Amino acid sequence: MAENQRPLSDFISSVEQVDAPEVSAEDLGEKPKKEKSKVFPIIVGILLVLILGMGGYYVYKQYFAQEEEDLNIDTNTEVEEESAELLVDVLVPDESGSEDIGIQLSLPDGWSINEDVDYAAVITNESFSVYITKNPIVTGGGWGFMYDGIAGYETLVSSLLINGVSVNKVTHVLPTDIINNSDVENVFGGTVFASSDSDISKPTLILNSDKYLVKYVYERDGVVSIDDQEYKDAVEDMDSIIESVVIK
Repeated sequence: MAENQRPLSDFISSVEQVDAPEVSAEDLGEKPKKEKSKVFPIIVGILLVLILGMGGYYVYKQYFAQEEEDLNIDTNTEVEEESAELLVDVLVPDESGSEDIGIQLSLPDGWSINEDVDYAAVITNESFSVYITKNPIVTGGGWGFMYDGIAGYETLVSSLLINGVSVNKVTHVLPTDIINNSDVENVFGGTVFASSDSDISKPTLILNSDKYLVKYVYERDGVVSIDDQEYKDAVEDMDSIIESVVIK
């Protein structure tokens, strides 16, 4: 076989094997693939939270806030209406025969006007009563002290407003129930009101240049102590009645 006719396998085995250089994507003109960013999902999440929050706020303002506002308005209106219903007009008799006078006052719950008394306007809860008389004809115990003339009683004096005028509130208290021979102490003996410059032993009350007799009376049989809760509750109500009085 001629030299130039050697088998092909001899030529292949005689060729040196050369490692091919690595070709990168950049060498081929391709852009490398970037890793997916973790920032994008975070931004999307924040946007979703903001959108949901704004949507929730809008729903609250449109529906729930308006309902709460309407409820507050209704509640305030009801309170004002209830307060308005407590105001009553009362005619105060004039014992001297002159013209009776009208007053306005506020009635606590459980109190009413007793129209069966012709010489005074009477506000009562059946156990205690407030008597108001214009130009009173005072005789005997007409001042309102149930035990006037009995020695040993204590006189308690405080101040209160009637028709916007500061007056004295005079209360008689017996140390013990010597009348009924019971064991009740600090017995309520009646309360009357007097002008600040009046003699509290013969209290005179002047309002708008007219004389008045205003007194608290215990209506039930027996006696009541000023230490009893019943008395304290009643006096709180009666004081509020007196301070609400407006003479027309």
